[in-house]
Amino acid sequence: MLHYFVVNPTAGVKNALPTLTLELKKIFENRTDKYVIYETKSENDATINIKRVLQERDLNNPKEHIRIYSAGGDGTAFECANGLVGYDNVSFAILPTGSCNDFLKSFPESDFSNLESVINANSYPTDVLKINDKICVNVCNVGYDAKTNDDCMKFRKKMKSVHSAYVLALAINLLKPLGDKVYIEDENGNVLFDGKSLLLTFSNAEYYGGGYRCAPLAITDDGLLEFCVIKKVSRLTFLRLVSGYKKGEHILNYSKYKKHCVYARAKKLKVVSQKNLTISIDGEIFHSKEIKVEVLHHAINFVIPDKIS
Repeated sequence: MLHYFVVNPTAGVKNALPTLTLELKKIFENRTDKYVIYETKSENDATINIKRVLQERDLNNPKEHIRIYSAGGDGTAFECANGLVGYDNVSFAILPTGSCNDFLKSFPESDFSNLESVINANSYPTDVLKINDKICVNVCNVGYDAKTNDDCMKFRKKMKSVHSAYVLALAINLLKPLGDKVYIEDENGNVLFDGKSLLLTFSNAEYYGGGYRCAPLAITDDGLLEFCVIKKVSRLTFLRLVSGYKKGEHILNYSKYKKHCVYARAKKLKVVSQKNLTISIDGEIFHSKEIKVEVLHHAINFVIPDKIS
């Protein structure tokens, strides 16, 4: 097996490459399998590089296997997944060296920070979402929080503190007009929502946004996506509901929140709007008037370390 480590040097508080290089040298000095470290250089570089590497290898050979490691945050995992989905004999691991690794929160009993444990771990068939032409490992969100994330990334270029940039983005978007007019139907043509939404989430896993539990009932290998609309509400109602939303109460205590929330499970969904929507796919921002969402059942072999003893 080839172990291929994709490292984002700008993810997290410090560059993980020096520490990772030393650890890998020790781990592999008595192993027969090989490893390669690739440091990303620009946006979308991980996707392009992984596709090139996989195309060069004979992955139709059952003896040929490659494990791709994403060393960074959710954005790095997004780029890696978009390079490897569709290839056989490939497994995918995430090393939490970025500022945010929300997908891993859905596996609380596993220690992804133990490098050797991840290298030795087994992989398991796991779902992903296809959002238009992009692969989503974790969560796609649309609306207020996506707009906030978009502004936060812009402010981070001018502000030293990520927290300060996020707080400023929250405040600015709270002052803007709230709500997007959207029409949403499932694969059978059933209308799930037709009105103004504050935000939408399409979830493969439980958490996003640094710890918001948007889909507490999500299962990453069941062939279904978790869909939620938070309807347009007043600013005061929004501020009153946000703490419960962060804890997942909008789903876990649905009867209390159903006045403001629509929740469903589906395999395919379509969202249509007359105006461009701000879409965040695993933290990466896109814009479109139409969103097609589909579950790709068991599309990746995700590496999950043993339970913490």
